[in-house]
Amino acid sequence: MKVRRISITLQLFLIMTALIVIANVTLGIILYKRANSIMMSQIRENAANLAACAAASVDGAALASIKEGDEDSEAYASVFESLVLFRDNAGVEFIYTVGPDPELGAIFLVDSDTEEPAIFGEEFEWSESTMAAFRGEVVADEVPYTDEWGTHLSAYAPIYDGTTVVGAAAVDLSFDWV
Repeated sequence: MKVRRISITLQLFLIMTALIVIANVTLGIILYKRANSIMMSQIRENAANLAACAAASVDGAALASIKEGDEDSEAYASVFESLVLFRDNAGVEFIYTVGPDPELGAIFLVDSDTEEPAIFGEEFEWSESTMAAFRGEVVADEVPYTDEWGTHLSAYAPIYDGTTVVGAAAVDLSFDWV
């Protein structure tokens, strides 16, 4: 009876091949996670920068003067046009302004959406990022969210009237392309 044995050279070759495959898979997973983390960090930073630029372009005094029913006013048109400029040229899918409300937490002020704009005073589903913008910070959400309009990452920046925060500019970047 013959017993076939694997040569020591073949054994070493198979062991080395297995070790190389394991090392490559491990390295690939580590590099993928690191690249994903860096990419998300850059996307959040880009979104925060866009929100800050949009907030800086909005006239805080005009935003502060808008009240319910002022959709035909010059102040509303001024804020709306500033938002439309960013919506059409900066690669954001949605851009709008929100303001603090003692009862609801946050409300929509001016929305640049052409299809289904939020109504002035409509409740805004606020987050810690929104509240941070009302405190004067420029922030982006840590993770994207998914709703009926798709997957987006939101960023918020304060809008000032002098030294007082009167609202926040919010931008939603679409994650459909990622």
